[in-house]
Amino acid sequence: MNSEKQRIILWSVAISIVLLGVKFYSYVLTGSNAILTDALESIVNVVASLFALYSIRLSAVPKDRNHPYGHGKIEFFSAGIEGTLIIVAGIFILYQSLNSLLLPQPLLELPLGMLLIGFSGVVNGVLGYVLQKKGKELNSITLEADGKHISTDAISSFVLILGIAIIYFTGWNVLDSIISALFAVYIMYNGYFLVRKSVAGLMEKLD
Repeated sequence: MNSEKQRIILWSVAISIVLLGVKFYSYVLTGSNAILTDALESIVNVVASLFALYSIRLSAVPKDRNHPYGHGKIEFFSAGIEGTLIIVAGIFILYQSLNSLLLPQPLLELPLGMLLIGFSGVVNGVLGYVLQKKGKELNSITLEADGKHISTDAISSFVLILGIAIIYFTGWNVLDSIISALFAVYIMYNGYFLVRKSVAGLMEKLD
């Protein structure tokens, strides 16, 4: 079972790294702060998936003298780390949004940027669904947490496309900063609930 968890999370790491490159390339093309927001969240995806891989491997280590109940609780710790990283990313994105609102930059190649973000959104949507499904099947909070985070990223990508389309057709570049600020709040909201679930698991709170 643990080998299957590791195989799944390795796929998550590999796909997250590829999509990170796609999103940053999209940002370089467009100069959009909203797209930068999506790219920065993808950094969290990669770091969180790497930590998830480590926690799944550690959770498979049998109990020993120092850990008589095994290492399974590391999965709750992993989910907490992921939630914290999401919150930190949200704070940074909010800062960038306010900074861009004061010092706006010209936006370029928005149609191509939307296409690239749309592609990454579809891939993340499929990956997030698979991770959550396998997380439930294998009783792994780490896979579920990673899946929920990636699914959130997919949803935000599609909302982002809508926002960029409005900017493209109206020419209201100020919306770029407003959209990224709203995303920042949404990201932090999701991060909070991941941390809360992690703490509940570590404290052995009853359902």
